[in-house]
Amino acid sequence: MTQTPEDKLEIVKIALEEGRKGLGDQDATVASIRQRSVWIGGLAGLVATFLGKEAIKVAPINQLAFSVDGISVWVGFVALIITIGLVIDILRPRGEFRFHNSPGKILDQFLNGPHATNLIKTYEELARFAEQNYQNNQALIDKLFIRLFFSGIAMIVEFIAWLIVLA
Repeated sequence: MTQTPEDKLEIVKIALEEGRKGLGDQDATVASIRQRSVWIGGLAGLVATFLGKEAIKVAPINQLAFSVDGISVWVGFVALIITIGLVIDILRPRGEFRFHNSPGKILDQFLNGPHATNLIKTYEELARFAEQNYQNNQALIDKLFIRLFFSGIAMIVEFIAWLIVLA
């Protein structure tokens, strides 16, 4: 079965639309990861405010020895620092994400440039760019999920370490 030019145009439009949906979903995923990291950072701060303060009263830093309480206080502080560092890393701006194509570049490449082409080819290339951007973004998102996971683990370690001191 041969496809008409109208069929081809509709197919590439569908491909481009699906690519844009995927990039939109990724944008929402990054926002969600960042929001969760803020919650983890906030919880780590609350744990430090209440449990950390009390843990230091029980085992003052200037008198820490190699005891369970002393080691637990230090583990709590290290876990807090790791949590905060990971949250900051998650929240920092990242220029590597690509969720859209530049309108100017589209015009320069497909309309005015030496490689100007027809509508079908333009849609096809934009759909391929969207797929490439999706794949590149996914690698970065996977790394953010790993950082989010470890920030949560560090916050739990902080909580448990200071509970040990208070127990």
